[in-house]
Amino acid sequence: MIGVSNLMYQAGVQDIPFMLHTKHQHRTIRFTATLKTSAMKRFDKYQKSLCIVEKDNTTYVKSYETLVAKVEGDELVVFCWWSQTTSKHINYAAKQLGLKINR
Repeated sequence: MIGVSNLMYQAGVQDIPFMLHTKHQHRTIRFTATLKTSAMKRFDKYQKSLCIVEKDNTTYVKSYETLVAKVEGDELVVFCWWSQTTSKHINYAAKQLGLKINR
């Protein structure tokens, strides 16, 4: 669990929709599902579009409806290439959480 003072915390089990992108044989595949999570945190900036979700002791960064990265130790592991706006979200989240970005 990440404890950062500029994150707002919403308690309770929630169903959070998300998409996960992956590359397979030079094609982008999008998985859409619902992540049942027990914690969701929002930053001061990008409150409507950027949040941290926690599921089974794993922390993810979610931009809009897409999981874009996950926290592994002191790194934020980015799943694939993202748009300029999502990249800004990832960079901001990493800075606020004190993590190095691993692309």
